[in-house]
Amino acid sequence: MADDTKTKAAANKNKRPPKLLAWVDEEGCTGCEACISFCPVDCIAVIPGPDPDNAAFAQTVRIVTEDCIGCKLCAQYCPWETIFMVKNPAAAATPKPAAAAAAQPAEAKTG
Repeated sequence: MADDTKTKAAANKNKRPPKLLAWVDEEGCTGCEACISFCPVDCIAVIPGPDPDNAAFAQTVRIVTEDCIGCKLCAQYCPWETIFMVKNPAAAATPKPAAAAAAQPAEAKTG
């Protein structure tokens, strides 16, 4: 399992971070797990809820942001509308790849 994690981390190192990341309002999440079935990268984890003694709030979900690709599927299919897409600060700090910079017109590069 540790080797799989290292391989995944190495593969993600060369990719640009997503512009948006999913964020769960854990106070509104019912823990129904509907979002989990739509996540293509399995980055949604079930965690103890805000009130483990209350069966209705025994669990909630949390996004593993390091693995989130910003596909928006979880937010789209959350029946309680408690998953939101937020700007990823890492995306703004990442420079464009050299190929994209080379493809820009010359006047855009200088001005």
